[in-house]
Amino acid sequence: MTAENIVGFLFGKMNQPPEYDFIAVPSRYANFLKIDLSENYTTFMKTFNETKTKLFNQIPEVADISREFCNYVKTYIVRKGPSLFGSELSAALRDNDSDLVHYILEELTKDWSLKMEITVEFSTLKYEEISAMSFLHIWEDLDDSNVQEVMKRPDIASLPEAFPIVDPIAGRSITEFDIGDPVFFVVINARDPGLMERLQKLFPKNFFEGKNTVPLAGTLVAKELVKTSRRDFYLLKVDMGDGLLARCLVPKNLKIMSDYQRYEMKVASQNEKKWEKELE
Repeated sequence: MTAENIVGFLFGKMNQPPEYDFIAVPSRYANFLKIDLSENYTTFMKTFNETKTKLFNQIPEVADISREFCNYVKTYIVRKGPSLFGSELSAALRDNDSDLVHYILEELTKDWSLKMEITVEFSTLKYEEISAMSFLHIWEDLDDSNVQEVMKRPDIASLPEAFPIVDPIAGRSITEFDIGDPVFFVVINARDPGLMERLQKLFPKNFFEGKNTVPLAGTLVAKELVKTSRRDFYLLKVDMGDGLLARCLVPKNLKIMSDYQRYEMKVASQNEKKWEKELE
């Protein structure tokens, strides 16, 4: 055991540096670090971010130790080779090799403390899956009277339902987006079989068996704040091209993908996997 209790996450990505964040608290404050590792991604990240903000504001020592540990992790990864480390972690996660994941974390932390006890939960996720889970997480808010009133408007009601690609680390809040900025998204519900057929003809590489399997790129043409009893949202209108619009209801503070290069890398990676599958 160390003098600290540490909770955090690592996103391993093939041939890319991993993304990570940690909260490190002195053992005397361990009771404040109540984060369930077995929760699904959306719930875990919400609890993690809320806990981090609260502890950093209330206990400056926690902020200092957490930054020190994150710097330690950064140094280890740089020394190991960021892309190599990310690929090793991704491969272990892909193969569901819990022993290897545990070993990788032991190697990562051994210079911080030789006697660190490690508990780990892991799963593989795609950006689209994260986005879909985030959409389902807001479902209860769709019953709010303010949301229902907006969704029934003539300019909104018939639009296909889409949701932006969530990017937990490098993304930006929708509050930082301007009209004309690119938005990367998946279509959740086309609402009209004819429209779905049209989308599949326009973007054949992005759809498979009637589902939007590869993210699309559009342009933000409108956004408006929608307040509910629980939290604030932004309602977006996104130009999908060829005169088609989609609507997105996005939590105000959700981090969504904003970098075109990251989007292109994501699409290229998925197209490569589809091509490999066709060769099998």
